[in-house]
Amino acid sequence: MIASVLAGDSEQFQDLIRPYVRSVYRVARSLVQDESHAEKVVQEAVITAFRKLADFRRPTRFAAWLITITLNAARGRLLGEGPGITKSVEHTCEAEQESSRAQLSSWSEIPAEALERKETQEILQSAIHDLCLACREVLLLRDMEGFSIEETAAVLAIDAGTVKVRLHRARLTILKKLASQLGGG
Repeated sequence: MIASVLAGDSEQFQDLIRPYVRSVYRVARSLVQDESHAEKVVQEAVITAFRKLADFRRPTRFAAWLITITLNAARGRLLGEGPGITKSVEHTCEAEQESSRAQLSSWSEIPAEALERKETQEILQSAIHDLCLACREVLLLRDMEGFSIEETAAVLAIDAGTVKVRLHRARLTILKKLASQLGGG
């Protein structure tokens, strides 16, 4: 497919990236913490991937290469190199939580288990958001996208040992936050 796109069949590019769009969006959304900015990061990443497809090296998995481009686009947006994020991350998360609560017609329609699960998810999202960017990236790639230690290290251009340390720190931080907020001590 890549050879076909490079030969001029740009229609094939859409078929090439289609299996990875959800992962790319998840990574972008988790890093920039805003839906509209995540969509822009995905657009930037896809355009960059199309323009630089000739630079793709076969030993690398295509998914890892595309995620690397996405991480760079998200970092650029977070650091203000791209079109800037105008709202604070904290404001965005609170606004999203309020809008999702406002959409509920009646609290009695939702079983207690669903409420507990939603509260746990919110605590978990908050804990992930509170991680430093370096730890958050490792956690996203390893635990959410299923990349191996080696693939994560290659995507982030860091040592495998550093991946392990950051992943351990991220998991411990999240575990502590969950334990304290869910009453587990």
